[in-house]
Amino acid sequence: MRVLFLIRYVEIVKPNLDNLVTLCITQVDDDRLALKTQIQESLARLETHTLINRNDDLFYFLTNEERDIGREIKNVEIGAELEANELSRLLFGEVLPDVGKYRYPINKKDFTFNRLTDGRPFQGGTAGELKLEIITPLNFEFDAYTPQKCVLESSESIIVKMPVHETLRNELGTLLRTQRYIQQKNDAAAPPTTRRILSEKAQENQQRQARIVTNLKKLIEEADVFAAGQQLTTGQTVSVGEAQGYLIKNLYSKLGYLNAPAADPVEDIKAVLSADDVGQQTLILDSGQPNENAINEIRSHVEIRANNNIRVTLEEIIKFFEKQPYGWRDLDTTLLVAKLFAAGDLTVMIEGAASVPSSAIETFTRSGRWKLASIHKRRTTQASDLAKAGQLAHAVFGKIADANKEDALAKFIREEIDTWQRNLRDYRAS
Repeated sequence: MRVLFLIRYVEIVKPNLDNLVTLCITQVDDDRLALKTQIQESLARLETHTLINRNDDLFYFLTNEERDIGREIKNVEIGAELEANELSRLLFGEVLPDVGKYRYPINKKDFTFNRLTDGRPFQGGTAGELKLEIITPLNFEFDAYTPQKCVLESSESIIVKMPVHETLRNELGTLLRTQRYIQQKNDAAAPPTTRRILSEKAQENQQRQARIVTNLKKLIEEADVFAAGQQLTTGQTVSVGEAQGYLIKNLYSKLGYLNAPAADPVEDIKAVLSADDVGQQTLILDSGQPNENAINEIRSHVEIRANNNIRVTLEEIIKFFEKQPYGWRDLDTTLLVAKLFAAGDLTVMIEGAASVPSSAIETFTRSGRWKLASIHKRRTTQASDLAKAGQLAHAVFGKIADANKEDALAKFIREEIDTWQRNLRDYRAS
């Protein structure tokens, strides 16, 4: 303690353990290792009685007033909840600020993650479908999180178990106690000495917080990472971002059905719904075309709902295919529904009225109107009825029509009737 007093204001000599050992050597052949152990024990006793102050690996002699303030700081009450909340804030606000959302590189969709620290949701957020939990050394059940337990509990989530850290709890507690004490005692009317000590404590606390963040980053890098029921860090280092990609790939098993996501889906929706060539739209949906499996999934979904007399809207379809096992972007799904609508596979009613593709552009491109679009399975005409209609059209118009495709036959009949009407108007005018 006398050595610490002597070098209290000597800036050239840092009051760390190695320097203290050097300064306490009395003979050339002194046992440095034994002396170091003796000094460590003495420093621990002095720190316990608040006779010295420790800041990382530096030790400082305290004046009487500094000792009194140090003892008052130690007596500041902080609850476990405050400690847990601060740890969560440091982890997800400083160390891992970007893990709340993960953009999957294949379809550029943002997946939201619920973030938890030792079972506590960060900022109360639990809206996402996916979960990322960090198990810290401050968890009272830390030892119970064996690799087997983590594997079982990570079947549909990510678990990051940090390694043990000896000083994390003490550092975090000192940080919070000092913060609270300074807030309570920070008074412009306080004596200059007190204000100086509080200012020094605030600076020490800034260093302490930076040190905690650095340690947390290192602990996260060294953590055991589990996702989709597997330990990913067996013999290798895995980042949280890599674990998020792994979890999404495994939980959203039909994500790959949408193998050609649109670069500009809004413009593609407009182009599809405004196109006049129904045959070309039908060709896009033929076997072997991009997104064939995704289109078939939408067909099947609408058909199942129709068979069970369940009303389905565009909004419901989009939300359904956002969830597991699909994970499709909302506008990619909207584009596929638009293609099925334009090709005649589906019919759409907007606010209760039947719609044609060209008049549905605004509804399909504005998310606020998706709930207004009711999607129905197209009622198909039997082949025998199509054949009869084709024969009747041939008899009436004297032309052979394609009776194998309902839309093509309907278009042919409409065009012929329109021609008759124009001829009649021209005849009357003459």
